[in-house]
Amino acid sequence: MKFPLRAAGVGLLITAFASLPVALLSTPASARTRAPTWSVVSNPNTISLAGVSCVSSTFCMAVGGLSSTEAERWNGTSWSIVASQNVTTNDSFSGVACTSPTFCMAVGYSSQNPEPSPTSALAELWNGTMWTVVPVPTAPGNSFLEGISCVSATRCTAVGQNDGGTLVLTWNGASWSIVPSPNGGGRLYGVSCISTAFCAAVGFSGSQAVTELWNGSSWSLVPNPETSFSGLSGVSCVSPSFCEAVGVGGGGPLIRWNGKAWRTVRTGHLRVPYGDTLYLQGISCPKRSHCVAVGSIYHGGSSTPDSTYVATLRNGRWSEVTTANSPGSALNGVSCVSPTMCTAVGATGTLPNTTSFIESST
Repeated sequence: MKFPLRAAGVGLLITAFASLPVALLSTPASARTRAPTWSVVSNPNTISLAGVSCVSSTFCMAVGGLSSTEAERWNGTSWSIVASQNVTTNDSFSGVACTSPTFCMAVGYSSQNPEPSPTSALAELWNGTMWTVVPVPTAPGNSFLEGISCVSATRCTAVGQNDGGTLVLTWNGASWSIVPSPNGGGRLYGVSCISTAFCAAVGFSGSQAVTELWNGSSWSLVPNPETSFSGLSGVSCVSPSFCEAVGVGGGGPLIRWNGKAWRTVRTGHLRVPYGDTLYLQGISCPKRSHCVAVGSIYHGGSSTPDSTYVATLRNGRWSEVTTANSPGSALNGVSCVSPTMCTAVGATGTLPNTTSFIESST
């Protein structure tokens, strides 16, 4: 739920990164006991980045855009722009999932300018050489895709919203199809699948956080303890008995799935100044004992970010991590291939003069 930072047809806005060609390097054993060091990574400075997916230290794909889709690729040394397709005059990517350097699927929305105009879900496939538009089934009224998770090139799950409520699509290697989801009136922002038999999706409905689970045959609503904030924006699962989800709140709400129920996670070690709000936008868990969550701090009632924010789960405890911060920047997505090798993306600046922003840990 890239809250104030990702503007989509019905209101999502930004993300990005920049500086040393240091990104995803292998880490010696002696460094595995210390907290990773985050640094800004130079990039071609597109407008904004909303999501990233890494499959190794030599391949990541980041996507975003505001009025046109944008994609950047990491080759182990540097980031470069990869041409993506646009269906209309107002397209944008919200998320991406890769299973190899030759398979990525990006999702988002497509609409005509000027606004308002009907908005349609958008999906594009990367085959290792180029992006191509993949037809998406027509959903009632406006439709948007916000998050995606792929367990293979023949199995992806994408989530979002249409006029009827939550929207879930499944990719079978050849085409997308709509899968019934139970929450009419809500919106799903993040999804994480570990197999064809288990996925977790998160979002919001009104002022209530929404959590749904896939059991291999159907989606079901699952109660969660969060009622005091706008919703959940990201989720990452390691097994059917371990998922972490993040969202928006004064201290950065975190909830954990233990295989039976969602429970609130204590975040007393996350330092958020009094009166400020922590927006946690993305999360990646390379293993059960280690997760990385990213987002931004907003001062008072400000509508623009003050600084990026990174938190890590290590040894059972969440704590804030010092990042190579850039004032006015925000992080929207993160992907970790190991506990010490993560890439986060977002944007810096204010609309309409934003540029992409990328940080990595080593």
